[in-house]
Amino acid sequence: MNGRWVLAAAFALSVGVVACGGGGGGGNPNPPTPVPGTPTPVSSPTPTPTPTPSATSGAGNGALSGSCQPNFNGTIPAPGTGQYKFTGTLAQNTVYTYPVTTSPTTAPTQSPVSSSAQVTSIFGIGSATDPSGHGGLDLHVDEYDVYPLQTTTSGSDAWSSVSGSNQLLDATQMIAPDASSSPTSSTVQTFLTPPVIGSTSATFGQSNSNAGTLAQNLCYGLAYTRTIAAGGSYSESGTSQNGAGSASGTISIRENSDASGSITGPNPSGFAPKTFSAPSGTTITLTIQNGTTPAPTIPITLWFATPPVFYAENNSNTTSGVTEPGACPGGATEKIERVVTQLDTIMGYTETTTYDTYETASNGANCVVLSDTLKNYYDWSGDIYLGNRFATLGPGSPLSTTVTTEILGLASGQSGVVPFDTSRSRPISSAAIGAAASAHFDAILAATRARVLAHALRLRTTNLAGGI
Repeated sequence: MNGRWVLAAAFALSVGVVACGGGGGGGNPNPPTPVPGTPTPVSSPTPTPTPTPSATSGAGNGALSGSCQPNFNGTIPAPGTGQYKFTGTLAQNTVYTYPVTTSPTTAPTQSPVSSSAQVTSIFGIGSATDPSGHGGLDLHVDEYDVYPLQTTTSGSDAWSSVSGSNQLLDATQMIAPDASSSPTSSTVQTFLTPPVIGSTSATFGQSNSNAGTLAQNLCYGLAYTRTIAAGGSYSESGTSQNGAGSASGTISIRENSDASGSITGPNPSGFAPKTFSAPSGTTITLTIQNGTTPAPTIPITLWFATPPVFYAENNSNTTSGVTEPGACPGGATEKIERVVTQLDTIMGYTETTTYDTYETASNGANCVVLSDTLKNYYDWSGDIYLGNRFATLGPGSPLSTTVTTEILGLASGQSGVVPFDTSRSRPISSAAIGAAASAHFDAILAATRARVLAHALRLRTTNLAGGI
């Protein structure tokens, strides 16, 4: 499957909006229609994602089939009592920088792929139970993304709690579409130790860990649970459709603390298990267990810094000289920022995500700005000739770069509306608002990464089938 479609589809399918290729029905074709003017956003029930996706037959190598609900056909509601509205934009753009191939000798032509939507987000206190068990308060968001040809909807939740002067993030959840039955896709992330996402301290600065679990169940037939270690390395297990599209198979991925690791995919598809060595000098050795002796190996130029840093996060508050981006309403007196960097040495990417929340004295949070840059150093989509499928120029020279951005500003007419937590008799913190807005954004990013995995699992053992 062409990689240009892959990432664009990841953006759309992350919110469960298009019917996937290869057929397949299922799900509720008519999500509930909100009644304009009288919405009461109800938190989606906390899902328990299990690796049991529904695969459909008839898909060839690289095809992503499954059951996806159609886009939302209802009316975007106005915020009701106790709710408030943000509006803005959501966009994703992928640029390819493929090398000249050794055979054939012409360079593959890949045009940039872009998609964008106008966004309406309605916030309100939810009642869903914190899946982390920490008992955090649920802040629910119904997000409506209006694309040129369709409107999608999703429900996001962020559970946060307070410890002294610090605001903590317990867990996040996103279900798309936002329906009470048969969700097409769900993403749930819980944290072993809730990260600090905001503080009343003017000197606030905090490094966090993403240790915990990330579980996804996606409409195109990929479901997995990832267990993340304190340092950011991980192990993952689940199920996926196989490359031939006739049955699902078990997947297993492990990334070790020394950057070595392995991928084991659905055996019925002819998937050859792959192991990556720890870096030796400037080389990583990929070994393909295709049944031959000796097993073939591919040298990969080292593309990340050593020793590897799989996850790093830093939070800060800025209380002077704050300037909001032009798309924001303006007037902010404080900026709460999270910057997260990630490295995956098995899937082959680096990622930097920035979460900025702007606060005013009158409204609390009045703008959330989210941005992510994902640099892929491996081509799992099969676009590039076999000999050039791995980046050869080292750090800073990826094969493709995907930039995702979302800007949400307090909507017109919402001036003076301050989100309020009646259970605690106080305004909701700006950090919690930012975390709730970020839950949907994070799910889009996780689905984009999962698309890379889905295509890696569909590569067979021979170049004829586009595999390695």
